[in-house]
Amino acid sequence: MDKLVKRVKEWKGVSRNQDQELSRSQYSLVSTGELTAEALQVWLKLPKKIKYDPDLEPFQKKYENEIAKSDSIPLEQQNGNRETKRLPSVKSAPHLNNNREEKEKCPDAVEIHPQKDNCLGEKSSERQSKIQCARHYIKMSFLLACWVFFTLVFLMYNEKEHIVRNSNLNPGEIKTYSLNVSKTDLAVFLRLKGPFVSEQTKNKMNASEFDATQKMTVWLEQLSTGLISEQWPIPLQEADFDFIAGETRSSVLKLSAKNASDMALRMKTTSNQSAPFSITYTIDPIDPTTGVIYACALLCGLYVLIIFEVVNRTMAAVIIATTALGVISMLGERPSLPELISWLDVETLLLLFSMMILVAIMAETGMFDFLAVYTFEVTKGKLWPLITVLCAITAFLSTFLDNVTTVLLMTPVTIRLCEVMDMDPVPILMSMVLFSNIGGTATPVGDPPNVIIASNKAVVQAGINFTNFTMHMTLGIVLVCVQTYFQLRFIYRDTNKLRLNVPRDIQDLRHQISIWRRAIESLPHLSKDTHVVRERLEKKMRKLTARLEVMVKESSKRVCPKDTFHTTLMQLKDKYKIRDKLLLLKSTIAISFVVVVFFLHSIPELNRVSLGWTALLGAILLLTLADREDLEPILHRVEWSTLLFFAALFILMEALTKLGLIEFIGGLTEALILKVDESARLAVALILLLWVSGVSSAFVDNIPLTTMMVRVVTALGSNPALNLPIQPLIWALSFGACLGGNGTLIGASANVVCAGVAEQHGYRFTFMQFFKVGFPVMIGHLVVATAYLLLFSFWFSRRLYTYVQAHLLLNNTSNSDIAKCLTMDNLWCHKKSQNRELNRSTYSLVSCGDVTADTLQSWNELPEEIKKDPSLDQIRQKCEELGGDLNQTLNGSRKAKSTINSDPIIEDLSPKSGVEEFILDDVTCSDRETNDSPSNRKNKAQSKRTWHYIKMTLLLGCWVFFTGVFLTHNEKHEVFKTTAVLPDQINNYSLITRNADSISVKLIGPFLTSQMERNLNVTDYEARERMVVWLEGSTEVSSPWNLTLSNNLNYNEGETRSHIFRLNSTDYILRLRTTASTVTAFKLSYSLNPLDAATGVIYAVLLLCGLYVLIIFEIINRTMAALLVSTTSLAALALVGDRPTLPELISWLDVETLLLLFSMMILVAIMAETGIFDFLAVFTFEVTKGRLWPLIFLLCIITAVLSTFLDNVTTVLLMSPVTIRLCEVMELDPVPILMFMAIYSNIGGTATPVGDPPNVIVASNKAVIQAGINFTNFTAHMSLGVVFILVHTTLQIKYIMYRDVNKLRVKVPREIQELRHQISIWRRAADSLPHLSNGVNIVRERLERKIIKLNKQLNAMVKERNKRACPKDTFKSTLEELKGKYKIRDKGLLVKSTVAIVFVVTVFFLHSIPELNRVSLAMTALLGAILLLTLADRSDIEPILHRVEWSTLLFFAALFVLMEALSKLGLILYVGGLMELLILQVDESYRLAVALMLIIWVSGTISAFVDNIPLTTMMVRVVVSIGTNPKLNLPMAPLIWALLYGACLGGNGTLIGASANVVCAGVAEQHGYKFTFVKFFKVGFPIMIGHLVVCSLYLLVCHCVFEWH
Repeated sequence: MDKLVKRVKEWKGVSRNQDQELSRSQYSLVSTGELTAEALQVWLKLPKKIKYDPDLEPFQKKYENEIAKSDSIPLEQQNGNRETKRLPSVKSAPHLNNNREEKEKCPDAVEIHPQKDNCLGEKSSERQSKIQCARHYIKMSFLLACWVFFTLVFLMYNEKEHIVRNSNLNPGEIKTYSLNVSKTDLAVFLRLKGPFVSEQTKNKMNASEFDATQKMTVWLEQLSTGLISEQWPIPLQEADFDFIAGETRSSVLKLSAKNASDMALRMKTTSNQSAPFSITYTIDPIDPTTGVIYACALLCGLYVLIIFEVVNRTMAAVIIATTALGVISMLGERPSLPELISWLDVETLLLLFSMMILVAIMAETGMFDFLAVYTFEVTKGKLWPLITVLCAITAFLSTFLDNVTTVLLMTPVTIRLCEVMDMDPVPILMSMVLFSNIGGTATPVGDPPNVIIASNKAVVQAGINFTNFTMHMTLGIVLVCVQTYFQLRFIYRDTNKLRLNVPRDIQDLRHQISIWRRAIESLPHLSKDTHVVRERLEKKMRKLTARLEVMVKESSKRVCPKDTFHTTLMQLKDKYKIRDKLLLLKSTIAISFVVVVFFLHSIPELNRVSLGWTALLGAILLLTLADREDLEPILHRVEWSTLLFFAALFILMEALTKLGLIEFIGGLTEALILKVDESARLAVALILLLWVSGVSSAFVDNIPLTTMMVRVVTALGSNPALNLPIQPLIWALSFGACLGGNGTLIGASANVVCAGVAEQHGYRFTFMQFFKVGFPVMIGHLVVATAYLLLFSFWFSRRLYTYVQAHLLLNNTSNSDIAKCLTMDNLWCHKKSQNRELNRSTYSLVSCGDVTADTLQSWNELPEEIKKDPSLDQIRQKCEELGGDLNQTLNGSRKAKSTINSDPIIEDLSPKSGVEEFILDDVTCSDRETNDSPSNRKNKAQSKRTWHYIKMTLLLGCWVFFTGVFLTHNEKHEVFKTTAVLPDQINNYSLITRNADSISVKLIGPFLTSQMERNLNVTDYEARERMVVWLEGSTEVSSPWNLTLSNNLNYNEGETRSHIFRLNSTDYILRLRTTASTVTAFKLSYSLNPLDAATGVIYAVLLLCGLYVLIIFEIINRTMAALLVSTTSLAALALVGDRPTLPELISWLDVETLLLLFSMMILVAIMAETGIFDFLAVFTFEVTKGRLWPLIFLLCIITAVLSTFLDNVTTVLLMSPVTIRLCEVMELDPVPILMFMAIYSNIGGTATPVGDPPNVIVASNKAVIQAGINFTNFTAHMSLGVVFILVHTTLQIKYIMYRDVNKLRVKVPREIQELRHQISIWRRAADSLPHLSNGVNIVRERLERKIIKLNKQLNAMVKERNKRACPKDTFKSTLEELKGKYKIRDKGLLVKSTVAIVFVVTVFFLHSIPELNRVSLAMTALLGAILLLTLADRSDIEPILHRVEWSTLLFFAALFVLMEALSKLGLILYVGGLMELLILQVDESYRLAVALMLIIWVSGTISAFVDNIPLTTMMVRVVVSIGTNPKLNLPMAPLIWALLYGACLGGNGTLIGASANVVCAGVAEQHGYKFTFVKFFKVGFPIMIGHLVVCSLYLLVCHCVFEWH
């Protein structure tokens, strides 16, 4: 025992740990009788947390009682030279190793030297840095190589023009078309449209039926050798060929010859009647094998960029899509910009955009937070019930709503719910989107692939409708839902994967268990004493492990602990409430409208509005009800990066289709099916279709894949040799295309939308995260679907499926923001303790001997501020000496009469302790009391409320009007009938004209244009061959319509001509004949009751007036105004039977302008991050030395010069941020200066063909080019006039409109405000003296002297201020302060931005050289934006997209639609016709002068109120018509100059007259400066009048006096 005591005394103890213990046990695990000296020694070596655990308390007591007391040293105080021991690290819980502060060293622990450790760390860090740099360089090299590739391709290859020719093939004739080619191996892609049978009908023919059918045969032939290619027989319809819509057929013909001469395309027919057709061909189309290789490489590149997160997925899609365009351009198939726009699935993009608007506004109500708490309450905090509820709701909604819509509605609720319950939203969102795609598979309207399948004509003819489609798919979907649920339960069997972190109590318990386990493992040997300690430690371990299992089991079932559920629920309910019940009601109305119409979409008879149009109408309704003054905050919450990703993906998929990838997949599938034995063919077909479409849909967007695969399926189902029922093939395709989208992140639209919304909320899931969950689940889908299809579609196919008699279902419906704000300008705020005194005088204005009793009385009546002035010190001292009794008399006198202090204004100046006083210059206190009275406030509120009701009634009336029209009127689908008229033959067409009073006939054929026809003299006109068209009724014959034919009737592109005939009876025959000696092929279309021109003009004027009323009086935001009026104009067209389709609407947009604006906004947004605009503002401030007018005109001249070669919209985008920053620095009002800048940009843009969009339109017109107008003479004629206009504008602004430069300031300088205020106080004091006694005159004289002195001082300050924006004495200090504050923040990004801008500007200059003009302005700007985005290397482009002026772009889009609608209503044509009529009525000697005045003033005035782009599009046709009319005999060039001066400069008249004005206003509004329509009108319209006057004089002198032309 003595040895033990000695040994323990020598032991180096450790201090007791103060960490929190676990709950103390009610019993002891060991008894003190079992403890020996060796057991105590083992106990002393245990870690502190183990050693002092309550369960080992007997060891501590034994030690203290028997050993420690002998030395009177408590264990806690034995703090000798101790060593801390370190336990080995734990790989299973690495976070525990990092969080431990106390280290316990084991005896043999290896000492780590700090220097060596740092050295190793530095080497490792340096190595990682080098690897990172290498990766960055490789990535940038690859991306820049892609950019250089497609940019060079676009600069080298022209866009391909697809020219459709009309022709005719007579019986027994062999028609030959010579091909000018220089290749021995010739391949020609042909596309024919004519009276052919459909592909499906052809597939149903057997060999004998095919041989007996009349056919057109097409082949290639070398005429000199007779060598021919394989012939292409096309079966013809058996009906009369005269009046049929026709079918489109395409094929590739190949011919190999020894030489390349005499290659021709030949065709013949076995029909006994003429076969009219249209043809287009392409020499050397893309080779399918090469195309598929390119397509696979592009697709792999996209997936590499996304999977390895090389760049943001949106940037990846943009880069690969543009590279794909480069590839097909290199192969000779470069598409034009309109063709690219046609590749976009606008229906899906419109649906996404509109639903995002609805969700963005609804989120402001707090509805999603409320629903999250409600779901938490319903599920009682249980985990899997909550997930099940979310997924079930999502799947159910997706069956009738589009699954993208469902995801947009459910994602915010899910994210908020997960945040409330401390769960990780990512796995929940992935589960939800999987069920969304599953649910959408059940019905024809739940998923875009199903919509494509269900709307296919062959599918409809096979008897598949909404009912049987849903019936057959639902059972399989139920099975898939069950499989998915259990598979997800298996994947997330460890529920910790669903949590943001493990609950704290479980973490602590696991930590304790790991410490106890280490303690057990660290016992040195298995002696009896050690065994006693081990046994006790293992008992404790089992107790802790049992408790952990209970806690984990409870935690896996619940998100919230059961004992804290109710308190948590009450806290959440109190925190997350509905914030805006009224807005929630409005949102509910809009959402309900959308959902109801979505349901009606499944009823063919009510299906007149597409899903995209329905969502847009709901968004417009909610925006109207919400009554927002600014749409920008709402538009910023739209997932623009997601929409841009979709747009790029649509273009990529269409490019892959052109490269042949989609067709290759379909063809391979069809070929495999054909190789299988007939008995197993259905099973193989089902499995192949299901798995090929499923796996392909996981990696290729399922929309274009379905579009192709549905053609394969219908071909298989209609092939009599295969004898396969089409219905099970349709179900297999639907299962595969819809469920396959669950495989990857970009497999379905809903996946990408969900990821975009989650990323906006701060939760990002990568491609691989989704792939690890989605792909196995997708494989499970396909397995279940395979079993379902084989069971119900194969084994029982004879019982369950029968062929349905084909019938035709006609469905023409398809995809449609007096209390003045008292600012520092009119409010002077001061405190008594802070009053600033004027300069103290060095002399006294009065002497003491002059003061009398009257003087004292007048003195006492003065305001306190006057009394305290230093110049009145002597009077104040004398009055104080003469106080006493006289003061009492004066006080009584003051009570009896009114004095200066009774004046309400001066009374307001009296000091009030502790109150800050506000003094108005022009408003008296009594006025304010009157204005602020309760009755007036009530009247104002009532008036405001009444006005609001009137406004909302008007706006809602418009919405109800156009919505009702869209729901009741079908879109107009104009069908042209291909036909032909033989020589000496009259073609007759019976017309159903019941209840019609007029008919419009439209022909497309080999006709001269109206302009060319008018240019013919009488002799030439009579000698030309003509086509005559007339109507013949039962009692009358209409006047003939003569159309002059062109010289080439055989192979022509065709011109469109139209004519309106008036009807008086019911039955008419349309008759045609020709004087030509050959067959004339043409296309024919007619429509009943076309819009009357006068009625259309009235409608157009009313719509235009409505737009201007909404904008001028600021009833609503200008973007909303344009959106409402443009939609109303579409309803007006629908009422007259001319409702456009969605693709036609998209064609109305000037995509070139919109793309140019968008791209330049991207460039400016990134460049603004460098601080260059702040730097330029300070630099301009330094150059102009703070002088006002030099600064303003320097900005304006720079803007005008840049606009001559840059587009003026681009210039405004670049210069607006500089101007705003400069004005903020110099305390100037940015609004008037921005208006000057926009005006100067429009002036400068007038000088060259590339400076303004109207110039681009005019300079690219064929007739203008043929008149000899090129870049040089265009610039020479226009620049001189522009110089005169610049001089005039400068003089008018400085000396007439802004003589008072205070209009240009944000506020009057503080010193001038105070001085004016002091003068007003002194003036009122002088005017308020009661009578003209001698004593009073003494005071008045002194006051007047003071006022004169102050006025002189004020005049000097104002004069100096008018010259400078910054006071001269503070200029240098201000400049230094600004230079220190506003520096270049990112020089590297500035260099990258400069490179991109220089590229854009350089190509803009090259645009003026015809030989190098292969890339449009918009495509150039887009290439520059892609370059800068690539160089900037951003992981997220959403912040950049949020700085784009989306409201401005939306305003332009609505305006383009409105202008085209006004053109269809006849307004623009009416104006042009009126001008031509007026010119004809003038004497010939004055005709040029009148024409110039009419064109410039009409185009200028209209351009002020109508956007000049569509106006110029129409007016250039009018001007060309006038210039080529031989009756007028007018030169073309001066008429063109007049049009350009009017269209470009007229845009300066109003805010919406020119694109640059709107863009400038948008940028200003984004920076917090708003200028209204009226503000711009007051400045711009007088300047525009001056412009037109100067231009008129210039043109008259140059062209009427000196005849410069």
